[in-house]
Amino acid sequence: MLMSKNEQASNATRGPRIALVADFKEERWPSMDRVAESLHKALIALPKEFDIQLLRPRMLRLFSRIPGFQSHHLPFNTDRLINRFLTYSIWILGKRGKFDLFHIVDHSYSQLVHVLDRRRVLVTCHDLDTFRCLLNQEEVPAGFFFRGMTSHILSGFRKSHRVTCDSQSTMDEILRHALLPDNKLSLCRMGVSTEFFRAVPLDLVPGKPRLLHVGSTIERKRIDVLLKVYSEVRKRIPGCELIRIGGPLSCEQQALARNLGILDAITTLENISETELVESYAAATLLLQPSDAEGFGLPVVEAMASGTPVLASDLPVLREIGGDAAEYAAVAELDEWVERICYLSNEAHCLPDQWQLRKERCRVQAGKFSWDQTAMKIAGIYREMLNSL
Repeated sequence: MLMSKNEQASNATRGPRIALVADFKEERWPSMDRVAESLHKALIALPKEFDIQLLRPRMLRLFSRIPGFQSHHLPFNTDRLINRFLTYSIWILGKRGKFDLFHIVDHSYSQLVHVLDRRRVLVTCHDLDTFRCLLNQEEVPAGFFFRGMTSHILSGFRKSHRVTCDSQSTMDEILRHALLPDNKLSLCRMGVSTEFFRAVPLDLVPGKPRLLHVGSTIERKRIDVLLKVYSEVRKRIPGCELIRIGGPLSCEQQALARNLGILDAITTLENISETELVESYAAATLLLQPSDAEGFGLPVVEAMASGTPVLASDLPVLREIGGDAAEYAAVAELDEWVERICYLSNEAHCLPDQWQLRKERCRVQAGKFSWDQTAMKIAGIYREMLNSL
């Protein structure tokens, strides 16, 4: 379709048009929502070189609107499947001629690359969790249909012109599996919102450390470890609290918590605002990150920016993010986790000067992650891609 002279003049004034393609809001993946919105905010704050728009259609609710089925997972997951692979693809195809570049902010939406001009697509990769059933088939068994769906996403991912990675660990893993050549990859670590640095820590209540976990309940987050560790810590520190920010526990996780006698002692917060998230970090004694795999570990840097110390699994990616400011324990080594939590809780209440120094080191480490710096680096990639067309 030919543009009018006014449209051509308008496009020349505002510069190349960049589409930031975000997840469906209805999928309730808060970390991905924060990433897309924070990156958009940082990009539009740069000198007006590009016209950048955040694209995110509404999810079309079909099966999950059937009376009596709203609370069931199968209708909602069916809607997710239809929307990701059909509705979103049709919707974004209608935008194809309106933007010069498309930046897919979540690699698990890489199936969209198939309906776009691959030369004009940048994908941000947060981890390889989406592709595990193909990369480690013996460890992650999956049915024929699921593998086919994942293969479609992966082939779109590999078709994209450029890919940015949140961490060196993720980039190394992509290269190890030979998914992409290194000349298509760039390291662009995520940032942390300035709101977290403005958090005002609350005074601790003696004998009542408040442990915090932020994240989903998927298997690699090791909620089983979190629950078992909390159960043991409560025996030593009866007033200890556990706050979870994320989705509800699975049936298996609820059963475990019930058997451990801690189900009613856990506070779970869902669908909270960024302001409430900041306040939750500030009110916590310690963030726990017991995952056995991560692509970046956004809660780690958010907690540290809020002045909240972190105890994380001893993974290369989490050491990459937490540096010397965080504390680490071996994955699923329950005794080690319990000992470190008790030690840090004692430090928080009995050695306030030492605890304050720890909190300050956390803020310094978090200061290394800036959305402004990330936006400038990504803007440079936009330029390279536009110049290559």
